[in-house]
Amino acid sequence: MSKTDIFDMRNAKPKLLNTNLENQNHIQEKNILFNHEYFLRVYYEDTDSAGIVYYANYLKFTERARTEMMRSLGLTHSELKNKYDLLFAVRNYSINYLSPARLDDELIVRSRVSAVLGASLLLDQEISRKSSCLASASMCLVLINNDGKPSRLPENLRNLF
Repeated sequence: MSKTDIFDMRNAKPKLLNTNLENQNHIQEKNILFNHEYFLRVYYEDTDSAGIVYYANYLKFTERARTEMMRSLGLTHSELKNKYDLLFAVRNYSINYLSPARLDDELIVRSRVSAVLGASLLLDQEISRKSSCLASASMCLVLINNDGKPSRLPENLRNLF
């Protein structure tokens, strides 16, 4: 399977990109639970001196997409903190760079919630230009309370996914 097949909409099951996540016994692949698209343009500030997107900025792009995905579900980080005294922390993040994005490119970040576990979410993300996949990422988010301890996702929030 090619890397561009990872987010082929015809696939019924998500593919976790990070082998560390794949090998954890408590994680079971499920059908895709939620899909989201976030559009952005590459600005000068995103690039290095050659006009290529600096590698760390892909993390910013996926983080913005994840935040907007949550917002589209009616849940903001501030509401999660103020109403539930909970926060998401990134437990694991893995990215595969396939091709560079360049200055002025119009990009799409596709995010998929692939699993909702007791206190965590698994997301797969793809950054693409038109139909060309530039990078693919996977992320494990853990829900924590004010003491930094894992906390189960409340049922009403679990139902959003």
